[in-house]
Formats: sequence, C-alpha cells, structure tokens
Amino acid sequence: MPENKELDIGISKYAREKVIEHLKYSFTHDFLEEADFEKRCNIAVNTQNRHDLKTLVEDLPEYKEEQDDLQSTTPSVPINTGKIQEESNIVCLLSGTERKGMWKPPKKINIFVAMGGVDLDFTQAFFPPGIIEINVFCIMGGVDIKIPNGVHVENHCLAFMGGVDDRSIPGEDKNGPTLRIKGIVFMSGLDIKTPKEGLMKRILKKLKLE
Repeated sequence: MPENKELDIGISKYAREKVIEHLKYSFTHDFLEEADFEKRCNIAVNTQNRHDLKTLVEDLPEYKEEQDDLQSTTPSVPINTGKIQEESNIVCLLSGTERKGMWKPPKKINIFVAMGGVDLDFTQAFFPPGIIEINVFCIMGGVDIKIPNGVHVENHCLAFMGGVDDRSIPGEDKNGPTLRIKGIVFMSGLDIKTPKEGLMKRILKKLKLE
C-alpha cells in the first residue's frame, strides 16, 4: 500500500500562522533555542506535508491564542533625567564583574579585563540621553553586553585571535540611546546580545514573515 504522507491538499494560511505563533511564544519563553526556532519556522512556511506541520509543535508546551498579549512589543527605553555620572572604570584581573538591574550607566565606561569576565546588562538600565561610549581592552577573557530593544549599537571593536559577536537589533528611533563600543579583544570574546524578542524579529524578517 502507498505510504500516507498527509500531503498538503490545501494547508490554510491560518493553519501555518497558528503554528508560527506557537513557535514564537515558545521561543520568547525559552522553550526553543535560536537555531531550532529558525529551522522550525522555515519548515512551517515551506512544508507541503500536514504531518510535518503538526509535529513542529507537538513537543512544546500548550499555547492558547489569548496568550498573544504576552508577546512583547518594542518598549520605550527608560531615560535618566537626573544626575548623570561622566565616567567609570571597570577593571577585572582574574575575576568577574557584573552590572544589572535598574542602574544608571555613566556617559563613558572604560573596561579592562585580563583573564576575567565582565557582564553589562542594560535591559533595565536608565540611559543618559545621547551616546554611551564603552572602551574595551580584553586579554584572555570575555565581555558580555546585553541591550534592550530600541537601543542603537555602533560597534567598532577589533578582535585578534578572538571574536566579536554583535547580535543587536537597530532601534527604530534614530535619536534614541546609542552604545558606541570601541576597543580590542585579544584571545577573548565580546558578545553583544539583545532580548529574544529582538532576535525573533530578525529571524522572522530573514524568513520574510515580517
């Protein structure tokens, strides 16, 4: 007997979109990694097989349409309207330092790392108006910078026997806050990350779903 492949005899646009919404929800809530999310969305768009479409979400937590309001839109970036520090230095020698939560970055941050790590999380920070300048000098260490959606990044870092991974998403407001990152990473890594909502938008745009 011929194998029943559940071929598409009219997979509706609604059926595909429903699966994609389920995948989007699962990705932003940490049930899917970036590569797996992109792979499954690509299959959802292109498959001609009903069974393949259905199996894309079988191993994921239940998703209900009323959960759509939990999906994030690009928030406004909070601005520090009070006193703004001009400059600060972060020095890590065989150690680690992190800044996170609701903090107020200065206009200029100088980072020196040797066999250590620095984690700067700007996702809840109150940005000064204009530009924050970050100068990085990293030897055999790592610097992670996490930014919220809507913040521009000007990345001018050079890597020697190391790597710079910039996954930031350009903000829509051209006059919004900007991080200008300069410096050198030697046998080290610099990662510039954005929240999963931003990564999701980039993947969907790549797949022409936005």
